[in-house]
Amino acid sequence: MRKWLILLVLALVLGGGAWYFWSLGSLPAVPQKTVVLTIDDDGVEFQKAGTGAWQKAKSGEQIQAEDSVRTNDGAATLTFFDLSQTRLAPHTEVKVVQAKDESSQPFSVNLHLVAGRIWSRILRLFELDDAYSVSTDSVTASVRGTAFDMSGSATGTVITVSESAVQVNAQPTSTDPALSHPLVVSEGFSISFDSKGGLVGTFPVSDDLKQDDWTNGNLQRDAVFGQGAQERMLTRLGNLDVAQPDSLLDGLTQMSEKLHLALASGKAPELYAAYAERRLFAIKRSVERGKSGAAFNALTAFENEITSKLSGPDAERYRGVLRRALFDASTLMGQIGPSSPLYRMKQKVEDLQVMLAGKDELEVAYARMRAIDARLDEALMLINQNSLDESRTALDAARQGLTNVERDIDHLPDSSPRDRLSALRGKLDVLKAREAAYRVRLATAIEPPQSEITESSTSTAATSTDITDLSAPSGTSPLPSDLTVATSSFETIGLSALPGSPFVGDKVQLKVLAIRAGGEKEIVTSRSSFEISGPATLNGSILTPTAEGTVTVDALFADGADKFEARMQLQVKPVPVTLQSLKLTTNGSADLAFGATAALAATAVYSNGTSKDVTASTVFTSSNLRLGFVMGNVFTAGSDAIGQANVVGTFTENGKTVTSARVFNIIAN
Repeated sequence: MRKWLILLVLALVLGGGAWYFWSLGSLPAVPQKTVVLTIDDDGVEFQKAGTGAWQKAKSGEQIQAEDSVRTNDGAATLTFFDLSQTRLAPHTEVKVVQAKDESSQPFSVNLHLVAGRIWSRILRLFELDDAYSVSTDSVTASVRGTAFDMSGSATGTVITVSESAVQVNAQPTSTDPALSHPLVVSEGFSISFDSKGGLVGTFPVSDDLKQDDWTNGNLQRDAVFGQGAQERMLTRLGNLDVAQPDSLLDGLTQMSEKLHLALASGKAPELYAAYAERRLFAIKRSVERGKSGAAFNALTAFENEITSKLSGPDAERYRGVLRRALFDASTLMGQIGPSSPLYRMKQKVEDLQVMLAGKDELEVAYARMRAIDARLDEALMLINQNSLDESRTALDAARQGLTNVERDIDHLPDSSPRDRLSALRGKLDVLKAREAAYRVRLATAIEPPQSEITESSTSTAATSTDITDLSAPSGTSPLPSDLTVATSSFETIGLSALPGSPFVGDKVQLKVLAIRAGGEKEIVTSRSSFEISGPATLNGSILTPTAEGTVTVDALFADGADKFEARMQLQVKPVPVTLQSLKLTTNGSADLAFGATAALAATAVYSNGTSKDVTASTVFTSSNLRLGFVMGNVFTAGSDAIGQANVVGTFTENGKTVTSARVFNIIAN
């Protein structure tokens, strides 16, 4: 009897151990994502495709392609697969022309705004072929990750962009020559069209519109929606029982995963992608807990594993599902800045995304543009944190990336699919618009407009006032009537300079503003003369400091017999010594046989011509792990592939990052 009891206990222990081992590789089911209608205010109806009948809607209603929604006195929200939200104001009708989630590849949402006003918030889309668009009878707005307001009526269409940029296409029936090519509207601007799709104008968003309840309410809901998406992803990954890298449990988990994969048959790539997402989350948590060494060793092993998968018979299937898994991982690190210990991991994930694009040159370019997107996100975050030098570094990296990608796109073969090439160029235009908009934000944060008004010869002492450029940019709405030049006499003038605290060699724009008795203002720079004293040269209204010190500027403006003078002083700062570039050298030949090694040295070069060795502070990465890998500053050639391997060195100092590359030719023994 005792023998049977022992056998029973042993069987239970073995069975429990086997169940536990199997459970380590098991994953919870992922709920299917749908299009969901939420009622914000009562008075909403929906129409099922092909029925022609409207019925009262309730929250939680699932919407399909060709369904329509209208708000009478109510308001509603359409949430598309947790990736985008469209909010309907009262008296709005929208038809869902197309709605495909990412499992359908490509993700595609197309709405037709029949009448009314909607606000759309789209989280960043992933694949080149993913798309979100809203159309009226006259225009189509296409986006890849932004927030915008759109209203349509019998008189026309107005689109207002609150974040990033929107690409706008006229319908084929439009005869407006200005719309023969897509337009890109940057954040902070509105674009207006008439009922036939003709361009009325593009103009800055007014203060009244920025402060209205609809805009402020939607901006707050945008923040909640974005945060909610992050929290849902963290919750899902946090429920996966992730083991820390290099732990005993991690080893058992990977063994269990291999057993699951061996039994998964045709579904192995999708299962492996889920494991990859779990693995990256574990590595991220390990870095956050201060265990960067073990984390990056695990990341290197993961990179090698992916390289192996991409050389197998199911390479293309692995490529597609892994791109999606890596995108989710990069989304979790969207708010990671250069000072974070996770930043290196963030860049490695970006490099893996480029590698997963394979030989598809369009996908490679798009993967590189996602990295540029990340630099722009960082730039905006750093501006908001007042980390202005670091923000400039991120913007410089984005601009260099845009230059390189645009060059590569221009050299794509003529046989490239026109629709995909058009989508690629559209994304490029949007990124360029974002970069330009953030440059303006940075410049404003660094050097707010400054002014100084002094006593004039024909007026009492004047007080300081703000001086602004009253000229309207091309294509914007006319100036408000209260800025029209009046006929009353001038009372005083003001003198301003931009930048107000220049460096040696800067081009400083001087500006003179005359103020009339009634308060009307007029820019009179072209009718004024200037005199300077101090280390600077003057060409018209452009002043160029030539040395550190104080420059005094006098402005003289004559209006008939009346003469006005203003004076200001500029404190000229010396040009700071900045990091300019990085130079990589090696101790031997660039031709390496299988298994051979080469030590790399990195030298930082500065704006004043000096340099220093920064090898110990430089991060080295290999472009192709099959061709070779880097440990510290030593590159080791692979053992089964020949070709050219690029080793990239990255060095950061005082918020500025520079890179350089060294090419190794891997040859057989």
